[in-house]
Amino acid sequence: MDADVTAILAAIDVVSKKVDNTKDELKEDIQNVQKTVDKHTSSLQHIVRVVAGPMPVAINNIEEKLGIAKTDFPLRPVPAETAG
Repeated sequence: MDADVTAILAAIDVVSKKVDNTKDELKEDIQNVQKTVDKHTSSLQHIVRVVAGPMPVAINNIEEKLGIAKTDFPLRPVPAETAG
């Protein structure tokens, strides 16, 4: 009987370690996805700034139609001295 309990506890320990490893792998995967999303978001924001830069009237219209403040999604070009 003690051997059965010991075997069950050992199996639980193995499964617990696998779950912990899987959780760590998933956290890493989520972080990698977030980094990719951030990178693409930054690229898209840059493209929008470059394309929309010479069109301030169109930008105002877009902002009004979307109902966003100018700070919600920076469509306006960033001055060179503050651009990162």
